Amino acid sequence: MAINAVSDNKLRSVEHSNIGAAIRDFTQAAGRRDLRAFGFDEALDLIRKVSGYTTDEDFADLVTGSRALRFSKKMDLADVPALAADALAIFGQRTYRETAFKIIDFLSPVLDTELSKKLDERLVEAVRDGSDEFEIALPEILPTSVGSFRFERAGFSQFHPDLSLSLYREELGSNLKTLTSSDIIKHRVAVYSDAGNTRIDHWSVRQSLVGSIVFGNERFALNEGVWYRIDQAYKDAADQLFQRLLGTPDSAFRPLRKIMEAVKKGKKVKTYYQSEESYNEEIAKASGYLLLDQQLIEIPEEPGRGIEACDLLDLKGRRFIHVKKSSRQSSLLSHFFKQGGNAARMLRQYHPFRVALVEKVEALYGTTVARELEKKLSERWTVEFQIADMPRRDGTYNIPFFSKLSLRDEARDMEAMQFDVAVKFIRLAGDHL
Repeated sequence: MAINAVSDNKLRSVEHSNIGAAIRDFTQAAGRRDLRAFGFDEALDLIRKVSGYTTDEDFADLVTGSRALRFSKKMDLADVPALAADALAIFGQRTYRETAFKIIDFLSPVLDTELSKKLDERLVEAVRDGSDEFEIALPEILPTSVGSFRFERAGFSQFHPDLSLSLYREELGSNLKTLTSSDIIKHRVAVYSDAGNTRIDHWSVRQSLVGSIVFGNERFALNEGVWYRIDQAYKDAADQLFQRLLGTPDSAFRPLRKIMEAVKKGKKVKTYYQSEESYNEEIAKASGYLLLDQQLIEIPEEPGRGIEACDLLDLKGRRFIHVKKSSRQSSLLSHFFKQGGNAARMLRQYHPFRVALVEKVEALYGTTVARELEKKLSERWTVEFQIADMPRRDGTYNIPFFSKLSLRDEARDMEAMQFDVAVKFIRLAGDHL
């Protein structure tokens, strides 16, 4: 195990992947750096590979490792057996727990194939038994707007406006009792465009399942087809923060409308939920909230198209409201929370951004409203995340564990900047319990 041999403050490179954002990154330093210098996110980043100088110079000079250990050292051939024995001893050590590398114990991928098979068996049992421990979500962020979904290669082909494990169980009917791990690999989740009957992409049901279970007194989570071992205290802390931030539904946010259209003559009707854009427009019109959806504020020295302060601004209640359809996809929700956190940081810490926001509101809603906003920006505000989704089978709302970790980090930063943070849910019209 390379992290037992390499010094956590003498690193040359780190390869890590962010579970929440589904991004893998490789960073190399010009000299020796500590782990934090590589921008490591302890909540959602997995260390894939490290390279650096050892803590024991008698063992080696430079060490590199992922699943295998590589090291460089000038030696005689006769010294190789003893050095190999030293490497084997290092592999069995747990000295990394006394360094910054101890964070890998909070969240680590399951590499044991036999254990993965056993976890898959428990996964299928949970699906068959109607457990609320798992849900279905798209394993990737799609650039194309999604209109509807359906389960394929399972003997049924009905279109649905949203994904739900309950819908999968319902369509399986009597076949649910005999569902196997090979079935959830064969069955597909397919997504179709909202502009027609074009299939955008598809994945296995197993790859689309997210959730966690206890097995052998340990907690394991499945995300985007990969099992992870989770420190229980780590999970409990994320769950507790989510419950603290969870607010009661806001009556101003009515359920999303379901849209129905015929796919072709003689075929079933395709249904899907209205877009976030049209929903935000309707809520703004009915509530009097300021509509800032897609109203980007450009920052001259910042690259990119600009930053959206929020989707809806409740001036009277001092709320920056962000709206998102679906709470099932970890990477999508994690990105959603980070967007809200980034806007909050700009509002609190960058004066030109606040000025630009006031100017944007003045152009859209007039001087009186803009001056009122300018006056209130010095007061305490709430950053509110409104998520449209179906409740779970027990009637409660939830988000994936990995999204809770993103929320925890963003909420911690926003509360430190004197923002209140809230998470609320919007019902879907005719949702399926």
